[in-house]
Amino acid sequence: MGLEFWNNTVQLLQGLIAGLGAVFCVLGAITLLRGFSDSNGPEQQKGWGQIIGGAGIIVVATTLVPMLENVIGS
Repeated sequence: MGLEFWNNTVQLLQGLIAGLGAVFCVLGAITLLRGFSDSNGPEQQKGWGQIIGGAGIIVVATTLVPMLENVIGS
């Protein structure tokens, strides 16, 4: 039961972190589009930064978090 519980916890953690990254991507897209509509350069940069940061969080969730299963499983 312990190992199965740990695997389920890691999968839940992976989903939550990937969801957080997706939220950052969406907020970044909104900020970017608002920057384009106002011709506001700094806001456009902020939007791109949020999109790239959100994508980075998703990459971490899909590559590094599953490694936790291997750490406990071995």
